[in-house]
Amino acid sequence: SATGGGLAATGVVTLTGGAFQTNRSDASGGGVTVLGDLTISRTLFTENFAQSGGAAVGATGQILADEARFERNVTPGVGGAVLLGGSGASKVSNSIFDGNDAAGGSALYLFHPAYYAGGSMEIVQTTIASPTAAIGSAILALTGTVGISDSLIANYTAGIMHAGGGSAFQDYNLFASVTSPVAGVVSGGEHSLTATDAYFA
Repeated sequence: SATGGGLAATGVVTLTGGAFQTNRSDASGGGVTVLGDLTISRTLFTENFAQSGGAAVGATGQILADEARFERNVTPGVGGAVLLGGSGASKVSNSIFDGNDAAGGSALYLFHPAYYAGGSMEIVQTTIASPTAAIGSAILALTGTVGISDSLIANYTAGIMHAGGGSAFQDYNLFASVTSPVAGVVSGGEHSLTATDAYFA
């Protein structure tokens, strides 16, 4: 499939329950591609592949994900689980990113300048972990407004990388076996902790 190996849609899409497994895209969005806004609740994305990015999910608008699980999704591009273009206020909560892999943003790749339209992302009460020490960043944001709190990031070279304009904030997080919890301009962190530990997810 060119985009959206499991589902390609335009507009406003809501996914409740179900699973997207072993789908493939020759471009982006191995599991799902949405040209618009996407809401995810209690949906599993596992072992999907995308050639350019967003192995599980690619969206151009906002993403609202709660109790979602992303497992072992892979791309040689960016966004091992999620590739977000970024208009609107996105949020990921109570979710698990387990063993996803990408060249940049192994779990999430946010707000490429070419597609950015003034969006924001809040990540809260979420686990992002790799079963082995992963090279690269768990979260990579090129611009936009990004906030991460009350979350666990484990086994990455970098936890949160903010590489461009906009702003990024983090606090009340646990970074386990992460070489550099933050990279680039990321404020906050007074109440975050670092530790050396095994695999959590």
